[in-house]
Amino acid sequence: MPKGAKNTRMTTHKSRPVKESRIKRGYTYKWEKYRSRFLAANPLCVRCLAKGRTTAAQHVDHITPVTAADDPLFWPASNHQALCAECHGRKTVIEDVGRGRSKRKKREHAWSATLVCGPPCSGKNTYVEKQNKTGDMLIDVDALHNAISGEPTHEHSAELLPFAFEARDAIVEKLQTSSFAGHVWVIATAPTRGDRMSWSGRLGCDVHLLKTPKDICLARAETERPAKWIGYVKQWFYAYEKDACATGRDPE
Repeated sequence: MPKGAKNTRMTTHKSRPVKESRIKRGYTYKWEKYRSRFLAANPLCVRCLAKGRTTAAQHVDHITPVTAADDPLFWPASNHQALCAECHGRKTVIEDVGRGRSKRKKREHAWSATLVCGPPCSGKNTYVEKQNKTGDMLIDVDALHNAISGEPTHEHSAELLPFAFEARDAIVEKLQTSSFAGHVWVIATAPTRGDRMSWSGRLGCDVHLLKTPKDICLARAETERPAKWIGYVKQWFYAYEKDACATGRDPE
């Protein structure tokens, strides 16, 4: 038998259990029809929008992960968000790490963590500066970008920003096996419930959402930031989802 025919049959055989497993988890023809309608109404990745990018969405993601179609959170649109392939893949990895962390929590890490989130120009750094103590750790993409670029903190390079995000994720991963015993402050915009839940699952952290109104954020962006930050602020409020689990008041 020709090698090409043999390889084709082997590939088909191996792919069948994956398809069956996906169907059993609820991703049927009914879901595909729903997915098409949802993406038609929500064509852009919400996480990319929050970072100032416009990327076509390819996945309808469950904000709170589900395992089967009979899960009460499988079908409600309030538990769905549009994501591009990259953001969906990153979220899936984070959720896998979070599930692993749930077992390690029994060992109780020596460190604790707080996610401080909110719109650009909401005062996240100022809040952390008033709260942190000597020996605490700060994880902030802006600061990491500044360290590798030498540019002012709020001047972002499209070429270097991905390196800053990778550095942040590497620090978070290192924490999982670290003997660090201080408090960890994570600064992120995190406009969606999915963003905040991912951080909470990843670090077991408290979530503090700043309450700064949109008009104040826009005024600060206009006077204290590069021009493109006005767009960042508008995009954050466009993508924002309320979250009853976060401390602080919802932004106005």
